[in-house]
Amino acid sequence: MVLKKKVLREDVFKAIKSFADEHHMTYEDALDLFYDVLNETVGGMEKLTYDKTEWEDEIKDTENNVLKEGTTFDAEKMNKIENAIEKLVDRVNKLTEIVESK
Repeated sequence: MVLKKKVLREDVFKAIKSFADEHHMTYEDALDLFYDVLNETVGGMEKLTYDKTEWEDEIKDTENNVLKEGTTFDAEKMNKIENAIEKLVDRVNKLTEIVESK
């Protein structure tokens, strides 16, 4: 599977490069166009984004006094993680359906 991915990646790179050359475009512009077409092909899925939480440990001294507050572990942060996982699973399932239908 790794070899197939490598070969496919190389073929896609060559195809986009060839397209760019034929149409007097930069590789970056051709790549942007490729992503636009790919996005339309898979049903106009929005670009996924994620704002990463920088988790910090709470630090206490030997007498259990808090020297530094840690990141709170709460429902809002967990729901953010759950929603991101759900979006990823939905995206993978949709892409799987597209691949299997070809």
